[in-house]
Amino acid sequence: MKIRIVLFSLILAAATLAGADEVHFAVTGITSIETGRLTAFCTGHMGPIGETTPPPVPCEVSLLFHNLRGTVVKEETMVLQPGTGGFLDLRGSEVSKAGRVEIDPCYKVTLGAIVGGIQLIDNLTGLTTVLASPAALAVGGLGPS
Repeated sequence: MKIRIVLFSLILAAATLAGADEVHFAVTGITSIETGRLTAFCTGHMGPIGETTPPPVPCEVSLLFHNLRGTVVKEETMVLQPGTGGFLDLRGSEVSKAGRVEIDPCYKVTLGAIVGGIQLIDNLTGLTTVLASPAALAVGGLGPS
């Protein structure tokens, strides 16, 4: 599979605390022959890098796609074990039968720490475009004490 990187943003300090707002990627256009893939990887790491931390904790994250009016068009909440990942796909045909529409991919972390990303996949060629991967550690609740 060919990978073309359009935008790679490195944001080191975006944090989402339990109950806080969703972390939004840039609004993205999608056509009926593309699939948007929102990804999350559970780091299991809860403290500043380099410091001693408690044992790794699982992550609870909600992956969401909104339309431009803010309506959720697809959502999934998952619990990820440390060192594992998950994803949510939105086929363009689920939101548009023809033409291009804008979507707003985002995630919300309620427990643990994740690194998230968004990709667009051309369903005909398999070409993947990495739109954004904020290497931002998004942190939710502190987990069990």
